[in-house]
Amino acid sequence: MDKNQLASPFRTSRRTFLGGALGVAGLMALQGCGSPGGSTVNPSAIPGDFAGQTIKGILQDAPVPGGQYKAVVNPAWTAKTKGQMDLILADYDTLYQSIVLDATSGTAEHDLMGLDILWMGQFGSANSMVKLNDLLASDADLNANVNKVLLDGASWAGGVVGLPATNQSWNLFYRKDVFDAKGIKPPENWTDFLAVAKELTGDWAGDGEKHYGVAMNVKRGAPVAHDWLGYFAAMGGQMFDNWPDVEKTQYKPQIDSEAGHKALQLVMDMRAYAPEDVAEYDWNKTQAALAEGRVAMICSWNDGTCAQVFAPGSKVADKIGWARLPNAAGMDRFDPRGFWSIGINGRSDKGSAAWSYLATGLSKDVQRQMVENVPGIVPVRDDLLKEMETDSGPLSYLGFMRTLNENTNPMNFAWRPTLPEWASVQDVIGLTINQALTGERSPDEALRDAQTRLEAAMKQAGR
Repeated sequence: MDKNQLASPFRTSRRTFLGGALGVAGLMALQGCGSPGGSTVNPSAIPGDFAGQTIKGILQDAPVPGGQYKAVVNPAWTAKTKGQMDLILADYDTLYQSIVLDATSGTAEHDLMGLDILWMGQFGSANSMVKLNDLLASDADLNANVNKVLLDGASWAGGVVGLPATNQSWNLFYRKDVFDAKGIKPPENWTDFLAVAKELTGDWAGDGEKHYGVAMNVKRGAPVAHDWLGYFAAMGGQMFDNWPDVEKTQYKPQIDSEAGHKALQLVMDMRAYAPEDVAEYDWNKTQAALAEGRVAMICSWNDGTCAQVFAPGSKVADKIGWARLPNAAGMDRFDPRGFWSIGINGRSDKGSAAWSYLATGLSKDVQRQMVENVPGIVPVRDDLLKEMETDSGPLSYLGFMRTLNENTNPMNFAWRPTLPEWASVQDVIGLTINQALTGERSPDEALRDAQTRLEAAMKQAGR
């Protein structure tokens, strides 16, 4: 197995195919498609003018990548090439289903597709996307400046499946003004984290209303699965034995473990200091709780959080701080990362135009404009990340991100494995952990069931 299969970040995404609507069965269907036998693009024969051509794309409906690609990349590409982009913004489930449909039906409904990094194994192993290695090598600017760690994560078995469209990190975000007023420092371990959450549950805003120490994703499905796996890794947990060393692992799940029990107990303890309706919280609601001044801390993604707290008219834009995720004592420093990429449909007959659009989206001027439009998002270009860093305001987050880039712990990108079986992993965790957090079953029962289901899924997949 290729080492590139390890680079697994995330992101921020939602999927609710509980009960295995796709899961391993969907994986097998995809793998049965074989090579798409479609689009090939000659790097030396891409024209600069696409007048009269319209390409179609589908991306996640979020500030990034979807919103900014529609607002910034579309007009930039049209001005440059005279081509047109028909870009659809879809929710997470619809996006995933659209890509599966194209891959399994032999069609090319979309020329460009947004890819959650967690789908690299599924669609990379199915050969449903154009491998971009030669195209990338032919572009000196992109080859020199697009972050290499992100490119590795957007690859499968040595083939670049998509170009990075976001650059994300899962951090602690907190009310700096409240922390400063009470002399509280950002917690570095989970014991201190819970103590701070407890202290800041009450009327810390002085408005006669109850406020809360923390909010987190508990909603069944992808929201709780992704969040809990972050806490699990921050407790020293690993999804499989000897993970992320693909040469040593036997793919034996490690969910029903000491780290698994600690992570589940942590989130159960957090519920005591969270809003009463937290069982319905996904990424948007968790981030909104901080942006609306209802909670003092969240652990969440930089792009969605910053888009809300720094939105025009925000009352907390100058009151937010960020810090590295608390870790368990004695473990290697863990900073969870993730991103989205965009790939070219292997059956598209407009590969040249699609590549031209991708390259425009990663050009320096376009990337700069997107970062300026949505403070707190991070460019995928290393040169721009360095140039745009400032000492204060939202762009100071870029300096924080550069610090995280210096951390080479492989678990930073492997805490959610980009295996072809990821969909099954997510479904199992999203169901069982939610059941424990909502009192439907005991923690022991939930973790034992998750372990059993994942063992069965790995066996069915032939691992």
